[in-house]
Amino acid sequence: GGSRLDGRVAAVSGGTRGIGRAIAEAFLDEGASVVINGRSPEKGAAALAEMNGGDRVAFWPGSVADQVVAEGLVDHAVETYGQIDILVCNAGGVRDTAPVVDMSDEERQYELNLNLNHTFWATPRGQDEFLPSLQSKERWPSPTSPVMRRTSMGSTGSSSRWLEKLG
Repeated sequence: GGSRLDGRVAAVSGGTRGIGRAIAEAFLDEGASVVINGRSPEKGAAALAEMNGGDRVAFWPGSVADQVVAEGLVDHAVETYGQIDILVCNAGGVRDTAPVVDMSDEERQYELNLNLNHTFWATPRGQDEFLPSLQSKERWPSPTSPVMRRTSMGSTGSSSRWLEKLG
């Protein structure tokens, strides 16, 4: 593995499979400790075993469509590794495929919570941990810059920007 992320801690929602898993594995390969999240404890246990990261990888169970779980992902990273430097809000999808006009209010709210709100719940939870450490490094943008806002939101496309900045 690499060492570009030695001493860094990442949290990845939807990290037990697919794109989230690949992001988590890339961070792990580059030396970071990683907390992955997913709805299934069984898939979480399997992912931990397959990733073979030892004590550098942990699992936080639950659906980030629930605010307590989304915030808990960040809290778990800090409790487990003492900090959080990278947050990737990757979880998303649809539970029931139907035209928006046919969705119940409950289903529409679930989709918003999973695909949008979990980012807004998790990011502020982690900002006290990762923004001060980022601001202390001259090479990092200010938290009000467009680059920082995009990156701190943890979109999947931002992962490469994180790696470039950590260079």
